[in-house]
Amino acid sequence: MSRLSVASASGGRTQERFTLAEAWQHTSGPLADTTDALASRLRKRAELSPEFWSFSGRSRREGGHGIFAYPAMMVPQLQGALLEDVQAVDPTVSSVFDPFMGSGTVMLESVSRGLSFHGTDINPLAVLLATVKSNTYAPDQLTRVRQRITERVREDTSSKIAVDFTNRDKWFRADVALDLSKLKRAISTERTKSVRQAFWVALAETIRLVSNSRTSTVKLHSYSPEEILSRQIDTVDTFLRISASQIEQLKDQADALSQGFKKNPDLTISCTVADARSVPAAKHT
Repeated sequence: MSRLSVASASGGRTQERFTLAEAWQHTSGPLADTTDALASRLRKRAELSPEFWSFSGRSRREGGHGIFAYPAMMVPQLQGALLEDVQAVDPTVSSVFDPFMGSGTVMLESVSRGLSFHGTDINPLAVLLATVKSNTYAPDQLTRVRQRITERVREDTSSKIAVDFTNRDKWFRADVALDLSKLKRAISTERTKSVRQAFWVALAETIRLVSNSRTSTVKLHSYSPEEILSRQIDTVDTFLRISASQIEQLKDQADALSQGFKKNPDLTISCTVADARSVPAAKHT
């Protein structure tokens, strides 16, 4: 049994190909035979489809991959194809280690193919997303929780803003901050940690959309004061819309995870907050 280590930091497709090429150039023996076979399969894919590395027009985000618009997300279908090629040339590969796992694209594609996954990321939000993607949820339960959250928000008469940080009022209108606070309090009441985590993701996506930061760029770039005042924002409705869509995504995700555990009942998943520089390489090779 062997482990595949990947570096999925968002460096663009050119860098991804360069990294693979570098790996092939510095191997010898049985590993060289495996990487040569993998290189051959990838070249054939590229010859048959010039758009293979870009997956232009085929990069759907479904089955759990679309629960949050994380910056520079990898193309799920491309990662899936690469993993299948790795499994084809080396059936002994049983697990994947990703030190820059981001939102968990490689994780979900690995597990759905029966591969154990162990990933780290320095960003707690990324680890939250990957953790939610690694869990199987019952849609009916999430629907009931969503209704409970709605009722709590409607009954919440507190005018207290739940969080305080520098320049909060620059990035959030007062009415938006209050509604987000009510949602935070409503979610916090749920007892089951994994369920809270699922709705934290929905809240995080809501925050991204209702803040004063333009969504057209990953950098913080605020709307003008005039635009901020004129924006029509219904924070709670945005959360409800996002969470409803999320529940549908998580339903498909459960099916993908189930397929993986059927292929390998012993597979394990771990997603932890860590700096890749502090993770001993020897543990993951």
